[in-house]
Amino acid sequence: MCYEDAKAFLYDTKEIMACCTRLQGEYDHKDVFAGVPTEISAKGVKPVEIALTNDEKAALDKSVLAIREIVTELDQLTK
Repeated sequence: MCYEDAKAFLYDTKEIMACCTRLQGEYDHKDVFAGVPTEISAKGVKPVEIALTNDEKAALDKSVLAIREIVTELDQLTK
């Protein structure tokens, strides 16, 4: 956690920052952590959906797919 994150949490500023956050349906992805705009407050973190162009959405989807593949590989190594 960096200074800005801690400050937003401690002072409940509801700051929106780029953070790796668990998606629960946002951007059509669920149960995966990805870097997206995130509101940080005393209640914790909450992904913030913003409008994406088709190219941006495709790039995010590609990134999430890569994350899922890496997590699957790591899961296989720990069995």
